[in-house]
Amino acid sequence: MEARERRHLGESTFRDVMQVEPPEVRTVVEAKSLDLEFAELWNRPVLSRLDRRWITLASLVCLGDETSLRAHLYGALKSGDISLDELEEGMFHCALYRGFPLASFGQRALSDVAEELSLTPSDQLDLEPVDWASESDRLDTGEEKFLSVMASRAGRSPGDFKHVYSHYGVLQTVFAELWPRPVLNQRIQRLITLACVGLSVAPLPVTMHCRVAMETGDLSYQEMGEFTLHFCFYAGWPCASQMSTATDQAFIELEQLAANDQMRRDVAAAHSAVGPDYSLDGYRKL
Repeated sequence: MEARERRHLGESTFRDVMQVEPPEVRTVVEAKSLDLEFAELWNRPVLSRLDRRWITLASLVCLGDETSLRAHLYGALKSGDISLDELEEGMFHCALYRGFPLASFGQRALSDVAEELSLTPSDQLDLEPVDWASESDRLDTGEEKFLSVMASRAGRSPGDFKHVYSHYGVLQTVFAELWPRPVLNQRIQRLITLACVGLSVAPLPVTMHCRVAMETGDLSYQEMGEFTLHFCFYAGWPCASQMSTATDQAFIELEQLAANDQMRRDVAAAHSAVGPDYSLDGYRKL
């Protein structure tokens, strides 16, 4: 694509994404934003424009970038790509993964933009307290959702400190009160989570969430690569490089697990055909 054609594409994409006219180019950043961010990044395949909106918005909330966040909230709402109800839910998701102060900042920006566009949340937005039958019921719900989201069972630690963090913090709050909410599907929740943990620059959550995103099928390896590229433009290359490394390592581990599982299935089938005298490990039973 020649330079002038790329610039025109960047301007056109800017209009579609931001729902306003592109600014007059007066700086290098403005020029490269049109050429790289909008002409190339936002038009890449693999991820949809909706996916890219959520990655961008979650990143901007976590960065506390009010100017950019307001601009992208305006584009998301004005285009109709994301509803006000969905954005309200997205702010709550950010609250539990990056803290309520940042999410409150994001919520204020969202409320201002919604007022500018004369939008109000629908009656379907659930603002009522959850009426749990018991704390045990709440814990059971959290454990069940943890298994769905994290592709493993939650451990119950007997230690007092670990008990408070894992039971109340993780299971009863994040997985009982957040992930089961119905407005956003799990794939969108996953995109928001990845952006939040990516900007936390905490190795363990980054590694864990990159792995389970692929293990659950919410995102493919190719989609994770595209996520990381988009994340680069809004969170910076240092944050995204950690996510890229974690994704590659997780993919290798999952491939090995899949190969081992297939091998065990093949061995099981072979020994089943031979008869009961042999174990799955290939040794004659005594």
